[in-house]
This record gives sequence, structure tokens and C-alpha cells, in this order.
Amino acid sequence: MTALVNIFGQLIHENWKLECKDADWFVRENSKTENPELRISGASALGFSLDKGDGSDPWPFLAALPGMRKVCDAILVTQIEDVSYVIAVEMKSGNTGKAPKQIASTWHFTEWLRELLKLNGHWDCDWKFCGLISSTPRRQEKKGTSRRRLKMTVNESSKGYRVAHICNERRLNLWDFHREMTAINT
Repeated sequence: MTALVNIFGQLIHENWKLECKDADWFVRENSKTENPELRISGASALGFSLDKGDGSDPWPFLAALPGMRKVCDAILVTQIEDVSYVIAVEMKSGNTGKAPKQIASTWHFTEWLRELLKLNGHWDCDWKFCGLISSTPRRQEKKGTSRRRLKMTVNESSKGYRVAHICNERRLNLWDFHREMTAINT
């Protein structure tokens, strides 16, 4: 079976993929904010966004009913060790109150994709869906050269997936994320 990253690489149109430089994926908030960018690296991945900010409509066939077009800032697909992840990333610079609903909307979207991939014989395994809320990074660079541990809180959603929250981070290493997510007993 082909790796999930490769399947999404074939599935997602190039125009909707995130910017990637030197294996770093850049998640950007399109509105003016104090939390404009999160750089994600550390594992083979594919990032894409349905929230491009350039007026492109990912669902032109849907009428503009309230909430129907709300999505996260990015979706990242990766595999670390034997775990395939689909991570919904939401950037917030202030109130994070709407983030859980945006992550839930993205969960429903990815569940639809999972079922279509299974139906058509492209993917017959499971993946772990996770939400990631990244809120306001510090205004100054961190001092010192020593590596510090990722500070992340994790909660369980009513649908059974985990939602991680990081604060004051401009970078996220996917191996650190994986270690934190697997260190928590389910």
C-alpha cells in the first residue's frame, strides 16, 4: 500500500498545497495577526490549505450557508514510525474559542476523504486525526542555544480525536509532536 503522504500528494491539486522550502512547511494566517506563521518540519509530510486567502473557493458548488465553508488554516499529512497522521492546524492570535469548531469541521472533511479513498481502493488503513491550535508566538526570539522541550497541552474531543495546543511557538518538529501525542495514554 502506498504511503498516505504519497496518496495525498496525488490527490491534492498543486495550487492548494502549502509552501515548502527545504522540507519545512509554512502555515500562514491570511488575516493580519500577531501569529502569522508556523514552520513545521521533521518528517516526510504534505501540507495543504483550503483557506488560501486569495479569494479562491475550495467548494464552489456549496452555497454560502453560515459555517459551511469554515476550515482550518492548514491540513498536514505525515507518517512517523508506524503512525499516519492527518493534522488540522488552526492559527490564533487571540481568542481560541472558534478553533475547536473549525477543527471539527476539518475532521468531518477528512473523514469524507478517508471513506472515498477506502471505497476506491486507494487507502485501506487507518490514520490518526489530530487538531493543533497554535496561539500567539512571542514577540522576541528565544534566548540561549539549548534545545527545550515542546510545551503542549492535549485534550480529547467529543468525537474521540485529540486536540493539541501550543503557545509561543514559531516552529514545530513533527517528531516532537509525535512523542507528545504518543506519551499520553489513551
